[in-house]
Amino acid sequence: MLYMIGGSPCSGKSTIASLLARQYQLLHIKLDDLVDEMMSQASADSQPICLLRQDRNPEQIWMRSPEEMADEEWRFYEEIFPYVKSYLIKNQDRPLLVEGAGLLPHLVKELECQASSYLCLTPTADFQKKHYRQRE
Repeated sequence: MLYMIGGSPCSGKSTIASLLARQYQLLHIKLDDLVDEMMSQASADSQPICLLRQDRNPEQIWMRSPEEMADEEWRFYEEIFPYVKSYLIKNQDRPLLVEGAGLLPHLVKELECQASSYLCLTPTADFQKKHYRQRE
């Protein structure tokens, strides 16, 4: 069985996933832990956003407009999703709970899973600001 939790950064995905995985003996997979591997695979396949990200310095990453950054992040998740999908297929023999911001609704829909196995969290602005300050 596959369960997924998507949603924006700092919305509580990891906290909820950790609690559920422990309670129901599910293997908790954080998409963040797989991103480097997925990005390497996508870069090897000449995916443009992943190739761009390999060569950028911090200033090139962070000193852009929020709109440009958001658009690129969205496209990045779309580029790596086939590799995420492949990972899930390879590990479908055990009950998984996968969580990450890259589990966008339109991408998860491609998996043709039951709607009840996917949750997308959307926090309030106040919740998100408060918890961003508390991040490691």
